[in-house]
Amino acid sequence: MATLKSLFVEFLSKIEPDEDTRAEAINAHEPVRAWLANHKTFGAVHVDTFLAGSYRRRTSVTPIKDVDIVVVCAMSEYDPQNPKKLLTTLKAALDDNKKYKTRTTPRRRSIQVELSNIDMDIVPTVAPEGMDEALLIPDRDVTQWFPTNPKGHITWTQNLNGDTKNSVNDKGRFVPLVKMARWWKSEQLRSKRHPKGHMMELMAGYYHEPDARDWADVFIAWVERTIAELKSYRVAQIVPVFNDPGLPGEIIKTGMELADFVLFYDKLAATLPLAQRARDLAGTDLKASAKLWRQIFGDKFPFPDDDVQKQAAPSVLTRPDIRQAPTFG
Repeated sequence: MATLKSLFVEFLSKIEPDEDTRAEAINAHEPVRAWLANHKTFGAVHVDTFLAGSYRRRTSVTPIKDVDIVVVCAMSEYDPQNPKKLLTTLKAALDDNKKYKTRTTPRRRSIQVELSNIDMDIVPTVAPEGMDEALLIPDRDVTQWFPTNPKGHITWTQNLNGDTKNSVNDKGRFVPLVKMARWWKSEQLRSKRHPKGHMMELMAGYYHEPDARDWADVFIAWVERTIAELKSYRVAQIVPVFNDPGLPGEIIKTGMELADFVLFYDKLAATLPLAQRARDLAGTDLKASAKLWRQIFGDKFPFPDDDVQKQAAPSVLTRPDIRQAPTFG
C-alpha cells in the first residue's frame, strides 16, 4: 500500500540519473583524463586529475549535463603574470586529439569540451600547498589566480550527509534533499539559469534541518529555514552571498541579479504553504496530497495508484558510488 514515504522514495528514484546516463558520463571523463595524463608534452606537467562538481558529490539529477574535471599541474606552470598561459596549454593538449579538437571552447577558468550528450568543464590548477589543500585556478578575464578547494567542498557535502544518517546503513538525508531542491528549481523556475545547481546545494547545506527524517519534513524544513534566513535580503532588495565551505573566510557570489533572487525567493515562499498542505493531507487523502506535490515537483512525483514497485533507476538511497577517480598509468 502506497504511503507518502513510498511516493517520495519513488520520486527520488525517478530523478536519479539512470545507468545509461552514468555510463555516458564515465565514457566521457575517463578517456580525456587518460589523454591528458599520457599526452606527449602535457603529460610532463600533469600531476593528477580528479572529479569535482555535483557529479562527484553525487548531488546531480537526471540528466547529467556536465562533468567537472580538475587537472592539477606542476608548479612550473604557475605564472603569476600570465594565468591565461596554462589555459592555453591545456587547450592545445586537448586539441591534439581529433575527438576534441573542434569541440573545445575557452571559458573564464576552464576549457569546455562539448560532446553529443554531455559537456566537460576541464579546470587547470596548481597545488602550492599540496594536493589536499587549496589549489590556485587561473582566471583569464581578470588575469589573476584565485584559490579554490573542490576537495574541501566534497568533504563538506559528505560530512553533512553523514550527520543526517540514522545508522551506518542509512544513506543519509542531505544528498537527497539537494536533489529535491534542484528538481524544485527546474520545475518552478524552468528556463532560468539562476540560482545554479551549486547555489542550490549551498543553500541546502546552510539551511537544512539535520534532524528531519520523513522526506516531506526534510524538504519543508529546508524551505521554511531558507525563507527565514533570506528574508532580510528580500526586504532590503540585496542579493545574498555565501561562505565558501572549502575556503574558510572566503565568500561565494551567487551570480544572480536582483531580479533572479526575488523570483527565486518568492517562488520558494509560495511553495511553503502548498507543501505544508500536501503533507497534512497525506494521512487522509493521499491522492490529493500527491496532486499538490506534483504542483511542486512536476509529473515525476507519482500518484499513489501508480505501480510504485515497478523497476526504477537505482536511487541515491541504494546505489554505490561509482565516481571515484580511477588511476591512469
